[in-house]
Amino acid sequence: MSSKNDSLLKIVTVATLLCIVCSILVSTASVKLRPLQKKNKALDIKKNILVASGLYQEGKSINEMFAQIEPMLVDLKTGDYIQDQDIKSFDQKKSAKNPETRI
Repeated sequence: MSSKNDSLLKIVTVATLLCIVCSILVSTASVKLRPLQKKNKALDIKKNILVASGLYQEGKSINEMFAQIEPMLVDLKTGDYIQDQDIKSFDQKKSAKNPETRI
């Protein structure tokens, strides 16, 4: 009771084509959605900072609320602001590896 559609070659061919089509669809979706994922990740980080600081307000734009924050460097030993270093050029990961600035 075997039909012509039950041959091993046809089953393997259909399975292979299905895998190729699905992998192309998933890859395309991943590449096309990458900018949106990066944008959402940055927005989530900003929201977490606002929530941790107590400045988050439901219903308001996260970018507008975050624009009100002024980043500053603080010397943890004294609690004073560090004025002589540019905040935009500060690299936290590099500073964490430097024995003089990591504490």
